[in-house]
Amino acid sequence: MSRYSTARIGGALAALVTVVAGCSGSPDPSDAATSSSAAGSTTTTVSAPPPLAASTGAGQGSTLETLTVGRQSSKYVLHVPAGGAEKMPAVIVLHGVNGNGQQIEQVSGMSMVADTGKFVAAYPDEYPVDGVTALIDELVANRNVDPARVFVTGISRGGIFTEGLGCKLSGKLAAIAPLSGGLQVSLQDKCTPVKPLPVMLIHGTADPIVPYDGGMPRGLPHGQAATVMSAPDTFAFWRGKDACTGDTTTTDVAGTDATVTLTAGPACDRGAEVRLYSVIGGGHTWPGGATSQQQYVATLGPLNTQFDASQQIWDFFATVK
Repeated sequence: MSRYSTARIGGALAALVTVVAGCSGSPDPSDAATSSSAAGSTTTTVSAPPPLAASTGAGQGSTLETLTVGRQSSKYVLHVPAGGAEKMPAVIVLHGVNGNGQQIEQVSGMSMVADTGKFVAAYPDEYPVDGVTALIDELVANRNVDPARVFVTGISRGGIFTEGLGCKLSGKLAAIAPLSGGLQVSLQDKCTPVKPLPVMLIHGTADPIVPYDGGMPRGLPHGQAATVMSAPDTFAFWRGKDACTGDTTTTDVAGTDATVTLTAGPACDRGAEVRLYSVIGGGHTWPGGATSQQQYVATLGPLNTQFDASQQIWDFFATVK
């Protein structure tokens, strides 16, 4: 079940839950105040709020930091758990279009997982490749992060970009976990990771923004849209890159009332593993995240509250040594 209730998040989140995956533009006003139930949730919807500007704050126990790359500066939210080891893992979480670091920290709940898992969590407002590289270097140099245990996850455009980082920055990353973001078709022949990379994919089968079956995402800004592979084809792609052999199997995930399936196979080269979690009837949302996402079912589709994506992502990352 979700770690959240709307009351726990408070009124601030209601303002911050802009199209969580962020790929959607503003919905038609007629979408407001409709109801739907699927994937373990019952929802009353409202129109999505406008895109967010730069982060202006951070969650409890987190700080708002500035990262400078060349002449450009941007904000990121940083969460460092109390009582962590001398060298801790780090999870970088990427928001979607219309979001920011402050918003995705609250929607994903990854900082709460960081407190129990004892890892550093970082949520950048902006994430070009050189910016992510600089953020990793900053975390390693000044935040006691183990350079061998840096992970990236993200949703929507952030998920699509996470796939690209797996291709371009595999030497700096221990594993990736994209949500609602297939691999761009244009990267198939350009993706050259320098090592086998563990990959965990999460995608709703009813995603209205980045289709589970692949194609052109809806609502990306002009010039940023690019056709993506389907979730199963993305899974097969990474298995190929990791030199995986053997048959895959698909099973129901315990505790989800058969609303989530796991497709996986034997471990691959150097012990890398590739998993695909398919959220049956799930939308373009962060499963198990803030229940305020349910307000936007008309735009994003249903929220699954029975699968804790952030905890599952960390459990996967924690197996990577």
